[in-house]
Amino acid sequence: MEQNYNALPYEKVVQTKLKGTDVYKRYVDITDNKNIDYSDIFENLESIKAIRKKDSALVISFDTKKQSVFDKTGNMLTRKIISYCFSVLMPDGIKAMQILFINNPDKDIRLSVSECLSFVLHFCYESGQFNTLYYSNKFRLTYYDNKSNEMLIKRFNTLKDVKTFTNEHNIDGLIFKSDRSHVSAEKAKKLTALKTNVCLLGHASIKDITAFSDRWDYRFLNGLNSLQGGIVTLNSNGGRAMNLGVKDYEKNYYEYPISYVLRDSECYSPNGDKTLNPMKKCLKLDTYNKEYKYIDECALDIYNENFDKFCTYASQDSLISLIYTAKIWGVNKSMQVSITSASATYLYDKILEYFKINGKTSKEIEKAFKHKYEGFNAQTRLEMTSSGNAKSVSYYNKTYDADKIDRLGQKSYIGGYNICTYPGVFSNVTYDFDLINAYPTALCLIPDIEWDNPINKEILEQNVTLDFFDNINDVVFGEVDFEFPATVKYPNIPVRVDDSIEFPRKGTHVCATGSAIYLALQLGAKVYAHDLIKANVLYNDDGTRSMCLRCACKQLVNDRETCKNEYGKKSLQEIIIKLLNNGGYGKVGQCVTDKGECASVNAADDMRPSIITSKYRAAMVTGLVRDYIIAIANQLNDRGYNFYSATTDGFISDVPFEVLESLDAYGFTDLFKEARMYLTGNSAVWSEKHKQDSLLLNFTTRGNVGFGEHKDDDKCVCAHAGFKTGEPEDSYSDRLSLFKIVVTRTDKPKYIYDLWSNLKDVIKKKNDFTITKCSKSANFNFDLKRKPIFETMYEVKGTYDGIIYKYAVFDTEPYRDVEEYKLYKEIGKTFDCLRTVEDWNKFQMRLRLKLAGTTLNITDFEWTKLLSVVRLYNQGKVSIPALDECKTIKEKVFAINIFNHSDRIFTGTNWKSCARTDRINQILPYEDIKELLDSIDAKFIDTEEHSGN
Repeated sequence: MEQNYNALPYEKVVQTKLKGTDVYKRYVDITDNKNIDYSDIFENLESIKAIRKKDSALVISFDTKKQSVFDKTGNMLTRKIISYCFSVLMPDGIKAMQILFINNPDKDIRLSVSECLSFVLHFCYESGQFNTLYYSNKFRLTYYDNKSNEMLIKRFNTLKDVKTFTNEHNIDGLIFKSDRSHVSAEKAKKLTALKTNVCLLGHASIKDITAFSDRWDYRFLNGLNSLQGGIVTLNSNGGRAMNLGVKDYEKNYYEYPISYVLRDSECYSPNGDKTLNPMKKCLKLDTYNKEYKYIDECALDIYNENFDKFCTYASQDSLISLIYTAKIWGVNKSMQVSITSASATYLYDKILEYFKINGKTSKEIEKAFKHKYEGFNAQTRLEMTSSGNAKSVSYYNKTYDADKIDRLGQKSYIGGYNICTYPGVFSNVTYDFDLINAYPTALCLIPDIEWDNPINKEILEQNVTLDFFDNINDVVFGEVDFEFPATVKYPNIPVRVDDSIEFPRKGTHVCATGSAIYLALQLGAKVYAHDLIKANVLYNDDGTRSMCLRCACKQLVNDRETCKNEYGKKSLQEIIIKLLNNGGYGKVGQCVTDKGECASVNAADDMRPSIITSKYRAAMVTGLVRDYIIAIANQLNDRGYNFYSATTDGFISDVPFEVLESLDAYGFTDLFKEARMYLTGNSAVWSEKHKQDSLLLNFTTRGNVGFGEHKDDDKCVCAHAGFKTGEPEDSYSDRLSLFKIVVTRTDKPKYIYDLWSNLKDVIKKKNDFTITKCSKSANFNFDLKRKPIFETMYEVKGTYDGIIYKYAVFDTEPYRDVEEYKLYKEIGKTFDCLRTVEDWNKFQMRLRLKLAGTTLNITDFEWTKLLSVVRLYNQGKVSIPALDECKTIKEKVFAINIFNHSDRIFTGTNWKSCARTDRINQILPYEDIKELLDSIDAKFIDTEEHSGN
C-alpha cells in the first residue's frame, strides 16, 4: 500500500492502562508530498480571508477501522473496532502527529472519547511546539515568541496577569493543563473559564462517533446534528460548545479541561460525491486505498496480512480530512459548520461593508442590517415574567407594505425550470449548454428596496401591460390570472401542483415574479392582475440602483477564476470557491419555504432562516434564471431548433453555439450580459458543457445519457434520474449501463443501495451503527410534465454497442390547465413501463376511456378489445359474418377464438358474461377496436356501413 508522505515509523507507547489496546505515535512530514501546492495565493484570497475565523482551536481529526460482519444479503450484522486514529497538525503546519490505537481483534473493545483524548492532549502538550498554560497554585505559560523564534516560559501569580499578557502579545491556541493534586475545589471553580478549545473532525462521522464506548452517553452526544450527510455541533444549540474534563493518561491528577465542537469534512465536500475521493483527488492522493474495494470487509485481512500495511491504511483517512480542512480554514483554527454557512457569513460582512453599517455593539449592527437589507424595524414590548415582574423584550417586525412584498415574494418563490420536453432517442448532434454562474449572476441583478417607502405602484383587478415595467428586473410581484396563445410552445408562469411545478397555458390566482409576468406579456399572454405591486428601489448617491450583493459575488467569481488559473480546474481551491459561490444563493433562499434541510437529534432544532435569508430576493433570482431559459426555448422553437430538456441553469438542444449567442431572449440576454461584464469583464453568458456526436437518450426530467464518437469520451451528458448503475459515475460503462437499462426495461428497474443508521435512532434506540442493503425502484417513464403530441409519435429502432433498442419518440406541448395535467398524470401512474409506441398506444386507450367516462380494468389490451367487440355483437350493434353463420354458442365461441389475439381462451362463460346488462358500457372507444372490427369484416347495424368506412 502506497505511503504518500514521509512518515517516521510508529513508536509503541509504553503503558498498561488500556487493556487489550496498544497505542502508537508517529510524526508525518506533510510537505514531503510534492503533489500539493503550498503557495499562499489561495490563503490570501479575499473570500478565504473573509470566511476564516480568528479563533484558534486544536483540530483533532479522527477515524476508525473496523471489521464488519455481513449476512448473505449484505446487511451489516455487527462490527469490531480494530483501530482508532487521531491526527493533529503541529503549529508549524509542516508536521502532523498521529496517535493510533489498535485493539485486540479477538475482543470487542470500545474506547471512550476521553480515553483517546488523554493520549492526544498529553503528547500535544509534551511536544513543546504548542502554546501551553500549566496551573499548580501558580501559572506557567510556555509560548512561541515571534521575535526570538523560540519557545519561552513566563510565570504569573494570577489569571488576570495571564490574560493581560496573552492579549498584549496575541498568544492564542493555548492547551491548558491543571494539576488537580495541588488545586482545591474552591480554586478549581475559579478556573472553569480556562479550557482548551478543541475541534473534533470526522468524515461521515456517524460511523466513527458510534465506535466509541460513550456513543450512548447523552453528555457526549448532546447537541449533535445531522447536516449535509455529516455529524456536527450546530449553533442552534445556543452556540455553546460541549465541555469535557480529560485526565492525563500518565497521571490522572493532571486534567485537560476542554471545550469541544464536532465538525465533519463531509460538509466541506463537493455535492454529488461525499466520500473522501474528491479530497484525495484534489490533494492528488487518489491512489490511497485503491487496493481494497470493500474496506470494511477486509480490515482484519489487512491486519493479519501485514501489520505495517494496516497501520499505513488505518492512518490515512484522518490525515486527508485534516490537511483538506486546514487548506480552507488554516492550521488549528475554528471552522464554520459548512461551506454554505461560510457563504452566509461572507455575504453578511460584504453587505455591511456595502451599506457602510457600523456600530459600537453587535446588536446595533444587527439592527441597522435588518432594516437596510430586509426592512425589519426593531421594537420593544413589556412582558410579564412567571414571577409577576415586567421585562422589556426586543423583537423585529415589518410595516404592512413591507410585509406585503414579503408575502407575495414567498408565494412566488418556485424552483427552477427542470423539464423533459422532447423524449426519445436521437442520433443528430446535440449540445448541453449552461448559463455561466447562473445564480451568482442573477444575484447581481436584484435591486435593494427603499424600505421606508417600499411600494411605488399598485394595480388591482385590471389587465397588465408592458407599460407597467421599466426594467425586466424591477421588484414586481403579483397575484394574476393568465392565458397564453396556443402558438406559445413554452409558457413560463409556474403553478404549484402537489409536489410538482407545472407551466400550463392558463391559470387563475397564481403568484408570480415580475420577470415571469414581463416574459408572459412578451409572448403574447393575457395577464389579469388581482393585485400587482412594484417596489421602490433604493438608489446610491451616484444615481445608480443599489444592489448590495454585487460586490460580494464579484469577489467570489474573480477568486474562482484565480484558482482555476493557479491551481487548475476542479482543484481543491477552485471547488471550495465554487461551493462558496453557489452557497450564497442557497442561504438567501434558506427557509423561504417551510422545508427543512437538517435533521437534528432534538425535533425542535429545525433549520432556521439564515442571516441573509430574503424572500423577495430568492424569488427574483430563481425567476430570472428560469425565465431566461424559457425565453431561449421559445426563440429556439421559432427558429426551428429542438429544445430537448432543461435543468435549472442549462438545457439540451441541437442549436449551434453561435446561434444561441445571437438570441436576445426578449431582453434577458442583455440583462445577463451586463451582469457578466460587471463580474468578469467578459459578457459571455453561455458555455457548452457537453456535446453528443453519436446518440442522445432523453427519457424524463433529469434523465438523459449521451455518447460521442469515441467510447472513452466523457464529454457527454449523463443524468441518472436518481438511479445508481454500480459503475464508476459518468464513466462510459456507467452511461452504457444506464442506456441499456432504460431502453430494454419492461418494468420499474431496481437498484441496491446502502442505508446507514440514522443519528436519532442511534441515540434514542441505543443501536450501534449498521448498514442495511435496501432496494429502490426507479421510474424511467416520461414524467408527463408536458402533454405528449401523439400525432408526432414514431418509434426509432437501432443498435448501439451491441444493445438492440426500440423507443418511442414524440414532441410535447403545454397542458391547457392544471386539471388536464392531473388527468394525464393519473393515467401515467397506472403504467410501470412507457417505452415503446405500443406502450403509448395503451396509454392513449386509457386516456380515451377516462375522457369517455368508461371504467375498465385493463390488464390485457387484446383481451379487452375482444370482449368489447363481442359485447357490441350481443347488443345487436354490429354484424359479424363469422358469428352470424353459427347456430350454437359452442360454434360462436370456436369462431371467436379464431380472431382472438390474446393469450387467454374465450369460453362459453365469457360469452354469457358479455351478454350481461351491467357490462353494456364496458366497451373500448371505436379508435381502439377499429382494427379488429375491420379484420373480421364487421358492420354497424344502425348505418349498415362497414366499420372501416
